Amino acid sequence: MPKLAIFLFAITLRAADPAPADVDKIFAAYAKQASPGCALGVIRDGALIYTRGYGEANIDYHLPLHSRSVIYIASTSKQFTAASILLLERDGKLSLDDNIRKYVPEIPDYGQPITIRNLIHHTSGLRDYLALIPLAAQRTEDVRSDEEVLALVARQKNLNFKPGERHLYSNTGYWLLSVIAKRVSGKSLNAYATEKIFRPLGMDDTQFYDDHKRIVPRRVTGYEIQENGHLAVVSTLFDRVGDGGLLTTIDDLVKWDRMFYTDSLAPGLAAQLQKTGQLKNGDPLQYASGLMVSERGGLRQVAHGGSFNGFRAELVRFPEKKFSVVCLCNRYDINPTNLANKVVELYLGIPAPVPPAPPAASPVADIQVSVPQSTMQSYVGDYYSDELDATYHFSLQDGKLGVSLRTAPWRNLNMVKLDSFSRDQMQFEFTRSGDGRAVDGFWFTVGGRVLGRMRFVRK
Repeated sequence: MPKLAIFLFAITLRAADPAPADVDKIFAAYAKQASPGCALGVIRDGALIYTRGYGEANIDYHLPLHSRSVIYIASTSKQFTAASILLLERDGKLSLDDNIRKYVPEIPDYGQPITIRNLIHHTSGLRDYLALIPLAAQRTEDVRSDEEVLALVARQKNLNFKPGERHLYSNTGYWLLSVIAKRVSGKSLNAYATEKIFRPLGMDDTQFYDDHKRIVPRRVTGYEIQENGHLAVVSTLFDRVGDGGLLTTIDDLVKWDRMFYTDSLAPGLAAQLQKTGQLKNGDPLQYASGLMVSERGGLRQVAHGGSFNGFRAELVRFPEKKFSVVCLCNRYDINPTNLANKVVELYLGIPAPVPPAPPAASPVADIQVSVPQSTMQSYVGDYYSDELDATYHFSLQDGKLGVSLRTAPWRNLNMVKLDSFSRDQMQFEFTRSGDGRAVDGFWFTVGGRVLGRMRFVRK
């Protein structure tokens, strides 16, 4: 093709791109002072074709967001943990089909082996430690060592399901991958990933933040909206990694995105990261190695989001177009997935997915359970769970039963039937001793993130 034709062809391609003002409209609500917001990166052919920061990285000092702002990306970190494990396998340090108890013998023997592959594809059945921590009367924002988290996970007597039978997102699995990486390599996950991934790719501003005392230049502050509508800093000392914990920038993620086309880290690694898993019965999953693989607008979509501690993130890639969008936000009520999808629609013409309509609310009868006050009094007391190493205190206020624990104030419960109470997604089923009179404990179940049934015994 003559040089002039090539030049005109390039001009045509650029002219087809949306005007920057059209992209900026999507983020207009955050493009102002004294507001957290998002850093945006639009990538084509491994190069950044548009980037801008909307809002501030730190409101105290009015520091703007930009492509070199160092932002916590929460669960979007998982693909880097998975890449580290796959590189360790290539080094002969482990096999994806190894029983995890080979490296983490503290995990109970549940009768069937849990493999490293189960952890990667979220098919282990392990309970999510980020859901267990608040139930154990602890706070995720407090300092917590790997040993403390491992002790909590190891106290769990049951799995949610047999390994390989179901897919259920579990942060425990990816955190355990960081423990395994450390034990087989002799280095922290951060040190290993820096040596094998970040440094080779030139990702100089990227790290697994495994030390809350470490100084990080250009680090962004996370924010949330309080009940009174005011912004507040999310203060946390949480520094567990593997399931999250990565600090990075738009500029560095461009280099990571480029690796999926150059395969520069190791031959076949990019394809392996995007290979989806399957259940024991052969049913395919959409989850690969820290990445969700699906179809949108007739194109293959590879993506993963993140949400934790005042930060939200989304990285979405369309390999056939060599096109990606990265949206990193420092305000917890922002939805970066929706924002990224709108940017994709502008550039590729693929309509943003329409969120499913919420199910129609079915009329619920106002349950009125009338029992003698002596029955209500029978539930009052302290109950202990050895799985959580926590005590729940039940007491009456104005004749209503409520529960409190060290990190949560008293909250009233709704009696749905004799010996059965609920609150939000929590259910408490009290049990009685052999004579049927004295309450001796309760079974506790939580919806959402399935945690199975936990037994609490009356003190």
